[in-house]
Amino acid sequence: MDPARERSLTEVSDPEGLARFSDLVPGEYRWSLNRVGSVFSRYSGELAIAAGATAAETIVVGTGTLVVGRVPVFSPLERAHLRLFKKRGGMNSEEPAGGIYASPDGSFSIPCTPGPGYISAFWPEVSYSAGGNVLPEGSGTLYHLAGQAVGIEEGLNDVGTLRISENQLRVRVLFELDGGRIERAQLFEEGSLRAVLNIDSLNDPAFGEMAWVSIDEEIRVKGLWDGEWFVSLLPRPRFPLTRAGFLIPSQEPMQVFMSTSAGEEIELVYKVSRPVETQFHIVWAGEPFQAEVLLLPKGGTTQDLQAFDTRSDEVVTLGLSRGTYDYLVLPHYAAGERANASSSGTLEIEGGSIFIDAKPGVTLEGRSKSGQRIKATIKGWEGIYPFRLNAEEDGRWEISGIPLDSTVLFSEGGEFYTGNSPERRFTF
Repeated sequence: MDPARERSLTEVSDPEGLARFSDLVPGEYRWSLNRVGSVFSRYSGELAIAAGATAAETIVVGTGTLVVGRVPVFSPLERAHLRLFKKRGGMNSEEPAGGIYASPDGSFSIPCTPGPGYISAFWPEVSYSAGGNVLPEGSGTLYHLAGQAVGIEEGLNDVGTLRISENQLRVRVLFELDGGRIERAQLFEEGSLRAVLNIDSLNDPAFGEMAWVSIDEEIRVKGLWDGEWFVSLLPRPRFPLTRAGFLIPSQEPMQVFMSTSAGEEIELVYKVSRPVETQFHIVWAGEPFQAEVLLLPKGGTTQDLQAFDTRSDEVVTLGLSRGTYDYLVLPHYAAGERANASSSGTLEIEGGSIFIDAKPGVTLEGRSKSGQRIKATIKGWEGIYPFRLNAEEDGRWEISGIPLDSTVLFSEGGEFYTGNSPERRFTF
């Protein structure tokens, strides 16, 4: 992948296994390799190219060595994710990168290199009904985890059926409102509150698995082997559809360190709050302004972001948790290319009406170094709101509606401080 031009370059190696790329610009590159005729033999990495230098990368893709075996099949609808870890220079490496999925019958075949390794497998157990995949009634979500050390020799290595230990982790999610316990059914429609479950092994090898779960009943993971583990549960979305108008406030994932030799039971408690109804009025020069509005709780992440526009409604009403929010108001594309107005700052959400008066913004223009599309964002909103700038044939670009007293960061490098007076500036 060429980072400067944001495009992929592809070559087929010659009979000697050599592939050449010429006329590369200096920078950091990502490479990936696929063995012809194999959907599983995929390798990847990174490579730095210095100005005026020639770089070489030797990629060992295996010696015809395979690890084969099976995992128990509880439902043909759910396939196990398998990962093979090898020790290289004191560090864990994975062959192939990203792992593979077992076949519906539970069999798997992993291309690799000889040497000691460790196989892990992770998959859910479900039953099937005419309506689709459903969990066994009353059992909650059940995941299986299997691990096994393997000594890999050149050629075919059959490890048999991976064993699942009897160690079981049970996770129950509880909710509190105003200092007291409240039932999930009083808060959320069934299936409306989902979460990301992370199971991270702190043993050797260290690795992690992730799964989407519905917080309707307890979550179970069977097969954790003896050792140290880290478990976290992060709600998605943070502002789910609710039955009675309750919200989970912005917070870090609930998490716990644990040591297992038989089984563990964990209770994670989330504090919920009642939202306050808030009406937003966005105006420019005394008139309703067609704008994009971003709200982010102080200390929040992209998962906490609330975004709306005032394209068709002069007043937008939201139910939000009380607290301090950063906000960013930018022109909506429907307002026209000449709508150069914006606003940014902080708000205290306590309910009621909030009026935001957009001010004349800054227009920036420049020329792309590569002639390709570049990205720009406002400092403080990195990873949350990027401007995507399509350069003209000569590489020139233009963006309007940048708030005063803000710093714009560019994907090609460099930054620009707008200052406090709205004016047209040429930056690159």
